[in-house]
Amino acid sequence: MQESYKEVERRIQSAIKWLKNDAEKINIVEAARNFDVPEARLRQRWNGVPPKTNRIAPNQTLNDAQDRALCHFLNTLNKLHLLATQAMLVSTANLILKAAYTDKIELLRLVSKD
Repeated sequence: MQESYKEVERRIQSAIKWLKNDAEKINIVEAARNFDVPEARLRQRWNGVPPKTNRIAPNQTLNDAQDRALCHFLNTLNKLHLLATQAMLVSTANLILKAAYTDKIELLRLVSKD
């Protein structure tokens, strides 16, 4: 039976913890062998590449919390009997994104009307 993605990722996190704390020297090949994980994937995680489960989809700019904040804004406007224009929606989404990524502003992917 094939292992689940989450199970392999759990072992990868254990391998990274071992590399950081217990290993005398960093040897990713040995860690991959000891924890029975793919070496390439362990190397990616070691270099900071997040697992698929933590990534935002390529066509999704806002994460779940930011999306909820935008929905809260729209609900507030609705309670005040105000209609949100497309420009208001885009502007508010970009404000939410800018607030979350103040230190990495050059890497920020903004929302557009298109």
